[in-house]
Amino acid sequence: MLRRHFLMGASALALTGCLPESDDATKTVGDIIEMLKTNCGFITSVESLVPVILTLVTSFNAAAGAAATVAAAVAKQVYDLVCNAVKAESNQLKARAKATKAEPPKGAQEISVVVNGKVVNGTYSGG
Repeated sequence: MLRRHFLMGASALALTGCLPESDDATKTVGDIIEMLKTNCGFITSVESLVPVILTLVTSFNAAAGAAATVAAAVAKQVYDLVCNAVKAESNQLKARAKATKAEPPKGAQEISVVVNGKVVNGTYSGG
């Protein structure tokens, strides 16, 4: 009997330790925009990100705008997809300028990238 209670308590403790904390379980679209700005150097809008999010999840309240929430894993995936696409596009622009012996882009540059078939517009300042 003591062993069963111990095992039930241990399993409940193990499950509790595996659950994400509520602060980290969800992110807002505004959080994703801030992550892109801070960590990737890309400034975009809610209107550009919502279509990308909708390619990944079906239950999403797009009408909530920047306050709309998604799972943290989805937020990370959107961030990774957009940031990688922006960096690849920036590298292509630099390579194209080098190949044509033109001056490479300096400072912030307007960039449009396609992520999951959706166009994301914004300004890239490097990152």
